[in-house]
Amino acid sequence: MEDLLLLPSHISKDCWPKTLQDFLADVRSLSLSRELMETSKLLSGGSLPSVITQGVNAKKLHEIERLSSLIVNISRVVNATEIVDVGADQGYLAQVLAFHHKLPVVAVDCSVHKHNRDKQTR
Repeated sequence: MEDLLLLPSHISKDCWPKTLQDFLADVRSLSLSRELMETSKLLSGGSLPSVITQGVNAKKLHEIERLSSLIVNISRVVNATEIVDVGADQGYLAQVLAFHHKLPVVAVDCSVHKHNRDKQTR
């Protein structure tokens, strides 16, 4: 259990499998600096076109605007070539990133509820 608690700190031990050590090295290389960034610059995204946001409530729209702006700015800093939206749910964020910000996005979700609903509509 103590060894598992080391994982978020990117600490690995020689006795761990090489695949796990390699994975941790990859994660470490992809991690963003913990230095404070000026968030006002990162979060200045502006409003989204209504064609993308139809049916989205105000709270969700606010979240999508802020988060998409943050992701766009961070992707530029790290020269990201693709964005993966894990837990995409309805895909609102992925749509904004792809259609409004022109970023390549893969949206992944494993919602049983949505899967069952999609099967019923076929």
